[in-house]
Amino acid sequence: MRTLTLSALMLLFFYSCKKNEPSVTTVNNSGVPDSNYAISGIHNIVVNNIDSISTNISLMSLNDEGQAITLKLAEMPKFSFGALDKTFDYLPYTTTLSVQTKLAIPGTYPLHILATEENGNAKQYPFNLIIAETDNRDCASFFFKAVKSSQQPVKITRDDRRIYNVLLESDSLAGRLYATAFTFYLISIGNYLFYEDTGKGIEIIVNCNNLAINIDRQLIKATNDFGTFPYYFEGIGNIKRDDSSFIINCQLLDSNQNLIEPYKIYGKLAL
Repeated sequence: MRTLTLSALMLLFFYSCKKNEPSVTTVNNSGVPDSNYAISGIHNIVVNNIDSISTNISLMSLNDEGQAITLKLAEMPKFSFGALDKTFDYLPYTTTLSVQTKLAIPGTYPLHILATEENGNAKQYPFNLIIAETDNRDCASFFFKAVKSSQQPVKITRDDRRIYNVLLESDSLAGRLYATAFTFYLISIGNYLFYEDTGKGIEIIVNCNNLAINIDRQLIKATNDFGTFPYYFEGIGNIKRDDSSFIINCQLLDSNQNLIEPYKIYGKLAL
């Protein structure tokens, strides 16, 4: 009889504790009220992968009680950043959700904001972050500004010993990026060449979605002590998200489009 009474007391204690545990529920639509408060302004966010956006979220009390609500944003996808400018206050209050992407991988990412009451009960307010692709026009401008902001010169080299600067120019109206001047050393003939183009230059095509960089085969004219000669120049490379660097493996070809020597162009981006 004594054992039965003790077991009953333990069960009663267990269920009473379980009943008082804070609960976490998911709200399917923002703004759906409960007995205490309502939140509005949480919705799907669309931003391209090199941009930023913000939206306001409002919280209001439904029972005239000055309760406090704590907000927490779920973990953002890689290479994107999000923050709430206010995460705690007494109702009513408004907070701003800011999202920034830096060469983030395009796609749809399910996120949520967790709202927690003072008693520990919490609700998840889900929404999608839709990271859209960026066209090459906007990407060219982004790449040029990111290179300039890094305050590190773009380099070209054949053997990592003779390293020279590459001058980049941007045509913001056309959304194009060019290499307009650089020096390189021809090991095969032991001489320097200087390439300079006061017009368009060598076009560099950057894709911010797959991080590919391409220089289609282009005819250039380079100068050394013996005169000015025609060459072809081409390259293919990529941006590395993890360290914000880029490299383009290039080839210099003669007027008959035969390979003379390989080169590489490399640099850093400020992200």
